[in-house]
Amino acid sequence: VGTALDWTSVEAGTDSTCGIRGGALYCWGSNVGSKLGDGTTTQRTSPVQIGTAGGWSSVSLSGRDGVSIAGDSTVTTGPFHSFSASVTGSSSGAALDIGVGAAISSRAATLTADSMNIQGVVNAADGNLTVRPTSSGHPVNIGTESSSALSLTQPELDLLLTTGAFFLGNSSTGPITVNGTVSGVAPSIVFVTSGTSFTQNAAVSLSGG
Repeated sequence: VGTALDWTSVEAGTDSTCGIRGGALYCWGSNVGSKLGDGTTTQRTSPVQIGTAGGWSSVSLSGRDGVSIAGDSTVTTGPFHSFSASVTGSSSGAALDIGVGAAISSRAATLTADSMNIQGVVNAADGNLTVRPTSSGHPVNIGTESSSALSLTQPELDLLLTTGAFFLGNSSTGPITVNGTVSGVAPSIVFVTSGTSFTQNAAVSLSGG
């Protein structure tokens, strides 16, 4: 965030973001109803410290109508912390958007949504990167666009697969269909898990799952 390199946790919501720096809590974005907690209703375009308390270790934001991470932004959570972005709503238009040029770096990362638009890099170093739908039984299509499933195109996959272990889906995920190559940068390991079925129509580097 900006030029600071000592953020230990950053979480993005629908239209606001909070993060921890030096043990203090900072938030920015929409402030309707003073939801940022700074005692005002002023929209904040840069981080503002919330209260005076220190010792914050984690903060989590999610959005029912979507989560957006601005293009060209940098999120670095530190070597011992993870990043998560979760869209809790499953209605049409409730999407996780990671803008062009955005760079997310953390020890581990979890992306949860029924619709994703990934145009930035998510790097979980040698930790785990988990991508899964919000809704139980929801299908996943790889290499294609579909309005009825969580779809990851080939360019989106190429941006995601910069980690040691890539987990796609889990035991509650619906049918997974692979139409685009899934192979991480060595020594990446790819785990594909579906609670129903897995159809492979393109090359996949698999281990387990």
